[in-house]
Amino acid sequence: MENKLFAGNGRRQLRPMSKQAPTVCVDLDSTLCDTRHRHYLIREGEFRHLTDWTAYSMACEEDLPVIAVIELVRRLEMTNNIVILSGRSAKAMDLTLNWLMAHRVPADGIILRPETSKGSNEDFKKAEILRLNMVANSVDPKMKVSLMIDDWPPVAASLAGIGIMTVTVTPPGLELDRAAHAEALA
Repeated sequence: MENKLFAGNGRRQLRPMSKQAPTVCVDLDSTLCDTRHRHYLIREGEFRHLTDWTAYSMACEEDLPVIAVIELVRRLEMTNNIVILSGRSAKAMDLTLNWLMAHRVPADGIILRPETSKGSNEDFKKAEILRLNMVANSVDPKMKVSLMIDDWPPVAASLAGIGIMTVTVTPPGLELDRAAHAEALA
């Protein structure tokens, strides 16, 4: 079962998951990690699609932790499986694992976006949650994803369409960046 959950590029099991607990998925960038120091890498407005997202992902080493969200995940971990689910490039897997360990972020598994993945962040996360739930349903429905923690409102809207509740967080200082991004996308 564990092999099916984390089989494939960009996925890694970190420890055995409980078959008696639901799963909470947690985003990384601007959710667990303060990414403001690398926002200069994001192209704005009509050029956003030209952003080198791999370079952005690889600059994660210097991210500061968002303590309040990490504390929330530590509390949730007591009664849930925790899976890190991020649109961050899978090329940053080792850097990401080092960061999670350094900041004592509990996780049973991690799923990062494979280099071959195309499409939006919300579509990627939706597809991965549907896949996780399909595999979990074949073993123990209690393990299905019950919650997502993310910073991006379009992810919450996409997941609501499949019945997944999302807690949308905005770490202090990031709200101005979010307004700029929303304006650029409008």
